[in-house]
Amino acid sequence: MKFPSFQIDKPNISEKTEQLIKDIIDEEKRSKSERKKGRDNPFDPNQKSKKTIDQFEVEEGGPIRTGQVGDAITRRSQNRLSQRDKRGTSKIDDEDTSLPPSTERYEEDLQLDHTDDATGFMPFNLKREREEGYFDDDGNYIENKKKKDEEDGEHDAWLDSEATAIVDQATLARIEEQRQKEAEVNRRAPLTDRQIATMKLEMSRMMNRGETVVAALRRLAAGSGSDRRG
Repeated sequence: MKFPSFQIDKPNISEKTEQLIKDIIDEEKRSKSERKKGRDNPFDPNQKSKKTIDQFEVEEGGPIRTGQVGDAITRRSQNRLSQRDKRGTSKIDDEDTSLPPSTERYEEDLQLDHTDDATGFMPFNLKREREEGYFDDDGNYIENKKKKDEEDGEHDAWLDSEATAIVDQATLARIEEQRQKEAEVNRRAPLTDRQIATMKLEMSRMMNRGETVVAALRRLAAGSGSDRRG
């Protein structure tokens, strides 16, 4: 009796995919074969050697019972790990914590200068500045005339003090000449807009309505002359 035969259609797989599957299977076979050979290779350093009790007794320096072989193996493994950790720690300490001898030349001295010779800064005091002068419309600081006269008085007082006794007359003459030149320069200095406006305001107060500047000057000059005659 014959059974009917069935024909199974192969899946539609490309030649490239079929070759890739074949290569994977062959690679898996070679890997298993190499692992099997490696277990039987006595020269493989990754394989653990099977020592006899006699060899352990020689290494441990005394007889070992059969039940103590596992303890001896564990103890030797712990000793090897401890020695390996010590060597690794010592190597890290020597390599990582040691500084090169030339490190000092890269260091910078960042200490601040706290000596008494350091330049000092005087804080800005707006109240005192207003007492000693004022700011005009252009933002220029103008010193009060009173304070300037006081400074000139202090200067003159210094000239009259006993300290000038040690200075010869020629030096005093040069100082006084220089002071007079500075005073003359200050008098000839151009007037500021604020000073000009102040002078115009004072002049307008002395003028009559509809009067010109020339007429006002003549009137004031005539009045001052009559005052002298009176």
